This record gives sequence, C-alpha cells and structure tokens, in this order.
Amino acid sequence: MYIMDKEKRQNDREGSEEKDFSGSLEELEDTGEPLSLEELVDLGVFEPMPVDELTDLIETEQKDESPNEWMVACLYYQRGCARDWDSDATAAEEDYIRASKILESINDDTDKLNQLTLLVQCYDVLGNLYSYTKQNEKAFSAYTKGIEVASTPLCCYGSLGDMFYKRGLRAFADNRFSEALEDFCAAINEQPDNWEMLTLRGICYFILGQFQDAICDYSKALLTKPEDLSGFDKTSRKLIQEYCFFQNKRAEDKSAILELRAQCFEEIGLFDKAIADRKQAREEDAE
Repeated sequence: MYIMDKEKRQNDREGSEEKDFSGSLEELEDTGEPLSLEELVDLGVFEPMPVDELTDLIETEQKDESPNEWMVACLYYQRGCARDWDSDATAAEEDYIRASKILESINDDTDKLNQLTLLVQCYDVLGNLYSYTKQNEKAFSAYTKGIEVASTPLCCYGSLGDMFYKRGLRAFADNRFSEALEDFCAAINEQPDNWEMLTLRGICYFILGQFQDAICDYSKALLTKPEDLSGFDKTSRKLIQEYCFFQNKRAEDKSAILELRAQCFEEIGLFDKAIADRKQAREEDAE
C-alpha cells in the first residue's frame, strides 16, 4: 500500500461521490477490524472517523479501570490513518507508534493472530509515511520490523512481498544495491510476473556487474508488462530514471527497458543485439 499524494486523493474522492459503499462498510464494521488506508481507498471512504471523535473514544476507553488494550491500539491506528490522510504526518507517526507499542506489550495470546496482523500493518503504514516524507532510514527500519513480525508462524499478513519491495526501494534509493537486490528477489518470489520489480532488480544486477541476470530480468519484464503503463509507481519510475542514464526518457515506456537491456548487451560484447534493442526502442518512441 502506498500513500498517495493529495491531488490523487482529491481526484479519487471526486470520482467516488455518487457511489454507495454503505453495504461494504457494514460488512467491515461487523468484523471489528480497523480499516486500513488501502481499504478506505477501495471503498471510497477517506477518513475512518473524524479525528476528534476518535480522540474522544480513546479518552473514554482509557478512563476505564481496565481499558481494552486491543481496542485502544485499534483506535490509535485508525486515528493515525485519519491524520495521515489529512497530511498531518507528525501526529500520524505518533499514533502509529502508540498503537505499535501497545500491541507489542499485549501478553494475551487469545487473539494473537489479530494482534500481530495489526502490528505488521502499523509498521507497514509507518514505513509508507517515512517513505513519503523522505526518511529512508526510518522507513527501512519500519519495514524491517514489519517483515520480522509477518514472518512469524502466528502471523498472517497478505502483503509481505509488497513490504519486501518497498524496503528494497528504500535500500535502492540509498545506493545499497546488494540489500535492494535481496529484497527484490524476495518480493519477486511472491510476484514473479511483476514487471516493475523485474526492471528494478535488473538495474541492481547491472550495477553489481551481473549482466546476464539483468538481461533475463529485462527480457521477462518486456514479456509481462501490461499495455497500459499508467500504473507505474512514481517512486519506481524516479529511481529507474536516476540510475539508467537516460533521465529524459519516460521510465514507463517499453523503450526504457529496451535501452536498459541494450546497455547489458554492450557490456558483454553482444553489440548486434544492443543495436537491435535500440532500433526497437526508437520505433517504440516514434509511436
């Protein structure tokens, strides 16, 4: 899950004004689970509850002689989401950290699955927030904690591959290409046909001098990429453009991958194949 920019949020909000999501919301409310930002986007709902209402609920719960720690953690998480959505990053960070601290301290094993799953989710959104605010080291640390918890036998978290990918992006951005490579490999293991991941892993291989491996990844990326490339993640696009030596080319174009593969062919002396890729890249650009 990536935190979207405000313009994208506003466009999504406007596009969903006439939709009826009440049925879906009732189903989620019945589960008692906190709503993630991803679920809120999917439902067309952009705040779990107003911040002041969540604050009142937190204060009420904490006044109880025996506050329900799980409930308090859920409320802090949801308030963090609401503040995150309002671009109040500092306050959102504080709430996510509060929620994670409470979840870490719960010793009751009766609902361990939900506790660990929400804890991973807290680390995941913290990593997203730090990524969005360009705090790479903190983002890397948050994703690492999330991966560690999600990898335990008692946890069940469906986006482990995405977390490896996002941690890999942070390592990549800091020029730690060996670490990024390991994370991209773990992510691709879960999503073997993800052309964005394959392209970035190919760049890691290229920078590390593993040109044949890079060629394999670029070739597969060319086969698996969708025709509609508008969904290419902005972070991925920026990093590809920064590290593949042709920053004026749009990274979401097929020709970008062809140029990357041509560089590898040149490195291993296959100049005819490099020329062929560059010719095809020019044809793609002409279209």
